[in-house]
Amino acid sequence: MNSSAPTQRLEWVDQAKGFGMICVVYGHLLPKTPDVNVVYAFHIPLFFFLSGFVSNFDKYQSLGAFARQRLHSLLIPYLSIGLLAYVYGQLLLTIGHGRLVAESPWQPLIGLLLGIRRTSNFNGTLWFLMCLFIAECMSYLLRRAERRFQAVPWVATCAIFGLGCFYNQSTKAPFFFSADAAAMALVFLQLGMLYRKHQPKIEKLETYKAYWLVLLLLFAIGFVGNPEHVDMYDSTYGNYLWFLVTAVTGIHLVIIVAKNFFHFSLLNYIGKNTLGILCFHKWLVIGLVNAALAALQWHCVTSNVMLVRLDAVIRMALVLLITCALCEVLTRYVPFVLGKRKKAPAGCSRPAGS
Repeated sequence: MNSSAPTQRLEWVDQAKGFGMICVVYGHLLPKTPDVNVVYAFHIPLFFFLSGFVSNFDKYQSLGAFARQRLHSLLIPYLSIGLLAYVYGQLLLTIGHGRLVAESPWQPLIGLLLGIRRTSNFNGTLWFLMCLFIAECMSYLLRRAERRFQAVPWVATCAIFGLGCFYNQSTKAPFFFSADAAAMALVFLQLGMLYRKHQPKIEKLETYKAYWLVLLLLFAIGFVGNPEHVDMYDSTYGNYLWFLVTAVTGIHLVIIVAKNFFHFSLLNYIGKNTLGILCFHKWLVIGLVNAALAALQWHCVTSNVMLVRLDAVIRMALVLLITCALCEVLTRYVPFVLGKRKKAPAGCSRPAGS
């Protein structure tokens, strides 16, 4: 059976990523309400799963070659946007309109360079890029080991997940380079690769409505069994077994919906620009939108639950609109900030080996 990575973009993957990114932005605009808790149960694991699904480790002859490629697509955006966020945060602090978590102006910078979460209000979403890089490097090594010992990847994945649970149970302090979160994320990358390997068989199951109901029931049971708000950034998982159940079933439900019901160009566009939206929406665009609405004397009636959610949806639409426009500008003039390369002019081919 062919388990290689997809050779072209799959629409349902972009649709699922677009939906997941909408959930991310929505979750950052509301407090820990039940609907936010629902999306937090699966939305970040969804991105790790999809990264595993589209991964192509076999094309790289060494870990160094793989890391160099991911350096361009993950770590350069991480450092570029992180430094922009740091400068922006310091400027806001200087003029009195911002507040950093850290007491020292150096702490956010050190936290950025060492990949330590929760050191600044202005780089809260960037942790995902560092975490994904570490988790993918681990997946690469496990993929290489699989060539000799078939059982190694999953034995190692379970062991690493267990270590992550033990560490998070012992201390909530984030580890260097978000390695603690990467230990928890690795299982979802591996599941994404497993889904690709057995995709034809799984897609037969996905044709049965009864299977959808089973997934929905398991998600509901897991959600009720783990009432704690799940947040990988804050190292809060609640019950680890129920965390896995809700994450895996939630991911699978999103995939089924994306394949059968999502055919929206907007979701497709958002799905292709998730990195830029992820990295800019929270520390920059949400603040600008909130400031603009405050200047227009836009106020939400916080006592009305439906109006609070309607307000969040309106703000989310504005945030996505502005962030997508920003992504277009960056893609055109400084694509490396988003981990992209400049497109060759029409009629010109890219030099061999580039």
